[in-house]
Amino acid sequence: MKQFLFITHKTPSAVQSPLRKDLFGLYLEALRGQTYRNWKVLLIGEEESEQQNIKTVKLDASSREVVPEKLAEIYGRRDVCEYLESSDYIVKLDDDDIISPTILEQASLLDFDVYHDDWHTFYDISSGMLTQEFRSWIPSTCIHATKHALAPINEGPFNYYRNSVLYTDHSKMWHIYYKDKHIVKAKKEHPVYLRILSPTSITAGAKKAPILTMSDIGFNQYYTYLKSFGYWNEAPAHDFDIYKVKLSKVWVDFSGAPQRPIRGISGLNAISDKFFYYAKRIRKLF
Repeated sequence: MKQFLFITHKTPSAVQSPLRKDLFGLYLEALRGQTYRNWKVLLIGEEESEQQNIKTVKLDASSREVVPEKLAEIYGRRDVCEYLESSDYIVKLDDDDIISPTILEQASLLDFDVYHDDWHTFYDISSGMLTQEFRSWIPSTCIHATKHALAPINEGPFNYYRNSVLYTDHSKMWHIYYKDKHIVKAKKEHPVYLRILSPTSITAGAKKAPILTMSDIGFNQYYTYLKSFGYWNEAPAHDFDIYKVKLSKVWVDFSGAPQRPIRGISGLNAISDKFFYYAKRIRKLF
């Protein structure tokens, strides 16, 4: 029976918003709700514990930023290496994203070197909108055969964090590495995972961390960030319908207000943006 290992680096509590904490609860719920049961997690956080399916390894709890040297120490530990090597497949998953409830069952029936989404699936928690965008690179969250995830990329010192395919640039190196290997692409209707976008996230441009209240959010900046994911149209990824309801509640609990429409990223906005773009170009000619 194939075993799947998830690797998650938990957000340090010093920069973890209340919303992010609730999203971590949904991350765990989605794992525990898998239709395929042979999985485990390596969770790098602020404590050391081991329970059924989840091995938690302690990282410096006082740090607001993840220090590469500290992670290299963790990935050099014998118990961590053995935990990684004992799996058949490895998946990196952020602590605020949601794995598809049936994806491990589907993957267990296949033979592959990497299994990934061509159509990347995004959910904006402030609006409740879910969209998909075709992207030519392999997303950071995909399913690697362990022998490839842990393969060294050079002849340097042995360390799975410093010298493995898993921790190279997923948008560049992975396509080169997997070019001649067996790639399976997930169906658009059944993606590997759902990436959650939130205005409280540092990666979304939040300047203050942690964001504790709605008044700390800069929505204009956030909507500009959302445009980098394309002009949004509802996507047919119904595997996550149950989680859309739960995500909506998480937002309401944090904000005290219902989800609201996103400004500036609809199909109509795409048309108007093109119109103004060409209008500006024409004006420059005269």
